[in-house]
Order: sequence, then C-alpha cells, then structure tokens
Amino acid sequence: MDKTVAVFTLQEDGRYGRPQMYAEEDKITVNFFPDFMVDLRQVFEGILILVEM
Repeated sequence: MDKTVAVFTLQEDGRYGRPQMYAEEDKITVNFFPDFMVDLRQVFEGILILVEM
C-alpha cells in the first residue's frame, strides 16, 4: 500500500472529475484557500505500512 491521496474536485456541472493523485513527498494547495498548503510528509509522518508476504 502506498501513501497517496486522491483529491476529487467538484466541477461546474455538479459532478466530480477525475482525481488528482498525490504522493507522500507532495504538497497540496487548496482551491478555496490559495495560500493554504498541505505538506503530505507531515500528514504521513509516523505512519508505518506493513506488507504481508
């Protein structure tokens, strides 16, 4: 399992478009608040992913 985030944006026709995919090292800006940024490294900090073999 990867540390990823899918962002769905509501379109003008009232439907959600294809998601924008972001990985752990990305920073996401928010449409409503252009000065607001989410650093995914901080979001995923301390989260371990266990893989069963």
